[in-house]
Amino acid sequence: MICPLAFEAGHVRRRLGRTGRARASVVVSGPGPARARACVEALEPAPSLVILAGVAGGIEPGAEPEAGAMTPGVVIGPDELAIRSAHPIAEPSRSLASVATPVRTPAAKRTLHEKTGASIVDTEAYAFCEAAVARGIPWLVVRAVSDGPGDTLPDWVDRLVDESGKTNPLGVAGALVRGPARLGVLLRLGKYSGRAMGHVGRRVASIIAELPDPLPSPLRVEAEPAGVRS
Repeated sequence: MICPLAFEAGHVRRRLGRTGRARASVVVSGPGPARARACVEALEPAPSLVILAGVAGGIEPGAEPEAGAMTPGVVIGPDELAIRSAHPIAEPSRSLASVATPVRTPAAKRTLHEKTGASIVDTEAYAFCEAAVARGIPWLVVRAVSDGPGDTLPDWVDRLVDESGKTNPLGVAGALVRGPARLGVLLRLGKYSGRAMGHVGRRVASIIAELPDPLPSPLRVEAEPAGVRS
């Protein structure tokens, strides 16, 4: 199992408990598509299933932190091509838009939803899925919303974690010294990120406990533009 951020991995490990950790290892890739891809490519031996787990942005009306964990069956990349999961746990009607850079404003989130029909957005899933498909590894994405479609995600939030996915103390300190407004954003983001990872952890633990054997295959890449989904 791959989590882009260390705090996400911590939540998942705690939820899996000793029994779950015996069936599934949890690694931190660091944020962004290049690190997610490299992490999948480095998995040895190739696992029977790889899961990307963590928080995401909500871009569809109703995709709020209270919405629970999602297992999108379709991941739409920056080039608008879609990769579909053949795994029966994946939700075929639910899609995730994976973009090159974070989508920060309500207007940008609304535009992306209208363009793709996706419910949620991240920056890692498409690269993760491409790498898994290239290696023939069945995959799932499990995400929950930390910032909803009406929320703004300031650019300084990126400095709260470092390239390895760990909390960056200097980034946190820098945010705190710039006034109470940023403190409020930090507290809200921390609250909803924790809530989101509670949903993700429970969903992942359930998936690990109920995995079918053997796992299904094959996976396929859709070569046509994803378009707007109704």
